[in-house]
Amino acid sequence: MTWTNAARGFQFPRFGGRLGLRGAEKVEAITPGSPAKIHSPWREDKNPSFSVWIDENGHGFWKDHGTGESGDDVQAIERARGLSTGDAIKLFCEFAGVRSDDAAGFTKKRPVKKAAKVERNFEVVKKSSLADRLEGKPVPEKKKTRAAGGRSEIKEIYSYQDERGDLAHETLRFEPKGFRQRRPGVGDEGEWVWSLKDVRVYPYRLPRILEASKVEPIFLVEGEKDVENLERLGEDVIATCLPMGAGKWRNDFAEYFRDRWVVIIPDYDKPGLEGAEKIARELFEVCDRVGLLMLDDLWEGAKVGDDVSDWILGGWDRGVFVDDQVNQLMNAAESAAVEEIDFFPIVF
Repeated sequence: MTWTNAARGFQFPRFGGRLGLRGAEKVEAITPGSPAKIHSPWREDKNPSFSVWIDENGHGFWKDHGTGESGDDVQAIERARGLSTGDAIKLFCEFAGVRSDDAAGFTKKRPVKKAAKVERNFEVVKKSSLADRLEGKPVPEKKKTRAAGGRSEIKEIYSYQDERGDLAHETLRFEPKGFRQRRPGVGDEGEWVWSLKDVRVYPYRLPRILEASKVEPIFLVEGEKDVENLERLGEDVIATCLPMGAGKWRNDFAEYFRDRWVVIIPDYDKPGLEGAEKIARELFEVCDRVGLLMLDDLWEGAKVGDDVSDWILGGWDRGVFVDDQVNQLMNAAESAAVEEIDFFPIVF
C-alpha cells in the first residue's frame, strides 16, 4: 500500500484497537455521506458523542462533540498517544504498512481544534440548567397591548407541510400577540378544525429539511418568524421550528432529524433555554451532530427576551452585511457543542 492510498482511507478501524480505543470496530462500515456516531474513545460519555465520517475525496475525519476537538487519522494518534505530529505519522505508517519516508511533505487535512480547558468541581452534585445563564441579568417588563374594540386581528398565517409538501396544519399569529392552530377539515366543506389534538403535526419547512444535505446544519429556532428571518440570509440557511412553541417535542419528529446536524438557537429567556435543553436531549439520541448556539455567544448585545430575529434585524439596523452575518452564523454553528454548563452532568 502506498502512502497516498493509506492516507485516503480512514484507518481508525485498523489502528483503533491497537491504540486501545473503544468503539473503533463500529466505524468499519462507514462510507462517504454515512457517518458513524460512537462513544468517545478517550473519555467517558453517557450518550454517543463522537462522530467519524469520510468526505467525498475519501479522507476520514473525527470530532469529539463533548470537547470540541476534531481532526484526521494522524491527529487521532496524536490525541490518543500524546505524540508529536512527526511521531504520529511514523506510527500511522507502521499501522498502515507503508514506509514513513514516503510520507515526506505530509500536511494535515484539517487543523485540529484543541479542547478548551474547563475548570469544574465534580464534588458538587448540582443539576445545572441552561437557564442559569440568565442569573443576575435584568428581565425587561413585558408591555401588554390591547386590540382596538377588544378584537384580535390575524397578522400572519404560517403553513406547515407534510413529507409530500401537502398542507397539514397552520399556525396563526394574532395582534395583540397570540397564536392559534388549525387544520383542514375532512370533506368538501372547506371548514377549519381549530385544534391539533390527536393528529400528526410536522416541523416547519419540513420539505426543505428533507431536501437538505445531511452534512449541512439545520437551525432549530423557537418560532416561525425566526425561521423566515434566517431564510432571508440566503438559500443556504436551512431553518425550522416545532409547532406550538419552545420544548414542544413529539416522538414523531425524531425520524425527520435522524443522522442530521442540528443547531438549536433558543430564545434568550427562561422558557426558551429550558425548552432547548429538553429538545437537545431528544435530538442527541437520533442526530449525527447536535449543537446549542446561545444568543449571547452569537451577539454580545443580547438582552433577556431577545431572539435570533433581534440579532438579524438589529444587525441590519447597525449596517451589518448579510454575508457577514451568514459567515458568523456558520462559524458559530461549527463550534456549537452540547455539554456546556454540565449539559450531561456526572452522577456519583
